[in-house]
Amino acid sequence: NRVSVEPGPWAQYVLDVEEGDPIPPQVAGISRLPVEGGSTAEVLGTFAVTMSEAMAAATVKNTGNWDLRGAGSDGVFGTGDDVLYTLAVSPAYTTGTTINLTVTDGPLGNGSYRLTMGAGLTDVVGNPLDANGDGRGGDAYVRNFAVVLPAGYTFEGRSNDGRVTATVLPLTEDPTGLMV
Repeated sequence: NRVSVEPGPWAQYVLDVEEGDPIPPQVAGISRLPVEGGSTAEVLGTFAVTMSEAMAAATVKNTGNWDLRGAGSDGVFGTGDDVLYTLAVSPAYTTGTTINLTVTDGPLGNGSYRLTMGAGLTDVVGNPLDANGDGRGGDAYVRNFAVVLPAGYTFEGRSNDGRVTATVLPLTEDPTGLMV
């Protein structure tokens, strides 16, 4: 801040004020996804991320800032059998604190998953994401969770749009004589 005064009968006062936002954005919540390390019995295809402040739309729309993957058959992240999922911001994000995401090649069935929101996400003044809550931006947000569907249900899978790749749905009699 600077204040200057010029002498004389028509004295002029000049005040320069700089305003800034040094506080980096944080994830305030994620709807539909379980807490860190938790699980859900729901098939997941959409969820919403709530931020502590409005984000820069270009960084939200950048698909490189979003990573959703399944652990694959070995149950370990970071190995060659990880299953990558594509996330789309839908509806398109322009402003606000809620970011709606759709798993375009989902939904998510039984398994372990990891959502990573990249440090490239910034608020409208360019502060990078503060994922660990230490007051300094620049770290990625990571949420590990599982989907454990109830027994007795058949998950159709990701490639269920043709006769060859469709999941077989077993038919059983219960009680005898009635098809279910």
